[in-house]
Amino acid sequence: MSAKVCSILAAILVLASANSTSNTSRVDHRVNDTTYVGLPQTKAENLQLEYSQKKWSTELFLEARNGFEMKGDLNPLCRRDFAVYQQFLENQTVWAIRMSEASQWPSFGLLSGITHHLGNWDECLKATPKDFNSQYCLVSVKFNFTYNPSIDEDSFEWNSWPGEQRSAWDVMQLWSQNENRISRQEISWAMCIPASCRPADLEIAISETVHPVFKKYDMTTSVQVLPKYCKTNEKVPYPISLYIICILFSLGILHSIMLTVYESNIPDDAREYIP
Repeated sequence: MSAKVCSILAAILVLASANSTSNTSRVDHRVNDTTYVGLPQTKAENLQLEYSQKKWSTELFLEARNGFEMKGDLNPLCRRDFAVYQQFLENQTVWAIRMSEASQWPSFGLLSGITHHLGNWDECLKATPKDFNSQYCLVSVKFNFTYNPSIDEDSFEWNSWPGEQRSAWDVMQLWSQNENRISRQEISWAMCIPASCRPADLEIAISETVHPVFKKYDMTTSVQVLPKYCKTNEKVPYPISLYIICILFSLGILHSIMLTVYESNIPDDAREYIP
């Protein structure tokens, strides 16, 4: 009886020891995963990652695109025509699809320096709505974010470890502070909208859409739509000055031709007397 009791106690001690070892190894493994985040120990100890909680800028623009509408303090004709455009876009009408495809919100290439997204000029102006004309506009948006004071270009490794492991916002900050690099904080893109919408209407609509999205992440935006960057397929009459220039140029050509003809008809024996 005593032998059986001893064997049972010995088995319990062995199982307890095994469980303790297993739990310890699992805890150590979790600690290792948490401490080194899958990186070599020597590099993990010296690496200081300062990731931001913001969404990336192109994600914010796409979020704004999904909520874009021409509403608010706009001229009534613009609101009406844009509502018609949205209705026909839901029905997948050809001209509405053309206008939609011609627009190009920022969605790629910002780190590579692609800050102008020109969309498709021809496709926008080729759209033929029944009740209004289409219009191609370039929108410019500049956004600002809070800089990280611990980031400086001298200590930043661009193409080697740990530069590629840093937050993309840190890279944006350094490029914004370097005059020799293209600023990634001002982006332009194409919008195809009804011609009844003035540049000021589009500027208001973009501001009311983009500003709340960026404000959620403590960023500010400024929007600009210049009239000279908005074009329609309507024929613009030529200015009078162009006609005057063409007439003067034509008279000059005619004068040269007449002198050439006159000189070619002068007899050879009379040419030597011409001073």
